This record gives sequence, C-alpha cells and structure tokens, in this order.
Amino acid sequence: MLAMASLLISACAGAAGTPVVVSVSINEGDAVLTLGESVTLTAVVVVRGDATEEVVWESGDTGVASVTSAGLVTATGGGNTLVTARSVFDPSSTASVAIAVTEPELASSDWDTALWNASTWR
Repeated sequence: MLAMASLLISACAGAAGTPVVVSVSINEGDAVLTLGESVTLTAVVVVRGDATEEVVWESGDTGVASVTSAGLVTATGGGNTLVTARSVFDPSSTASVAIAVTEPELASSDWDTALWNASTWR
C-alpha cells in the first residue's frame, strides 16, 4: 500500500512540473473600426511549468485588418476578419476576436464636391 501511494505521489509531482499552456485569451473584445483606425490587443497566456507566454498574432484577412507582432491591429479595407493570438509553445492554444471594418461615410458636402468633380472631369 505504501509503495502504491509513493508511486501516485511521484506521478502527480511529475505532471505538475510538465510545461503546459493552460489558456490563451485576449483582453479586448470584438471591435468595429473605420478604415485606417487602429487598436492594440493584449494576449493573456496562463502557463504551468516552463512553458513560455509568447504569442504570434495572425489576421485571417490582411486586406481587412493587419496585425503587428505587438498586437497592433490596423483597419486596411472594408469587411470582417478574425485576429488570432497563437501560443508559440503550444500552437493549438489560441484566442480570437472578430474585427469589422467599415468605410468612412462622406458628408453631403463631400458628395457635392465629388459629383461636381466627376461631372467636370473629361
């Protein structure tokens, strides 16, 4: 009985020291940006053992939003995409937020100018 208890304690102690990514999350939620706007995302990585907290950032569509290695997301075109933080230590551990990018609306005076320019340009 004592040998079995000792084996169980050793197995549990080994498991506790195994490096693992427990979770990845992103502090900021989904975002709606206007073309050209930016937002910085922050990844929170919970680890156990010697696992690293480093992430790589990915955009599902860089034509809609680009993302830097520091998590700076910039709206590059109209549409929707996901921006993902992926653990370097365990690439299957990820978190994503939805980014929607809208085109800026023209004020009525801008429309008047655009129409005038279009009608006079030949």
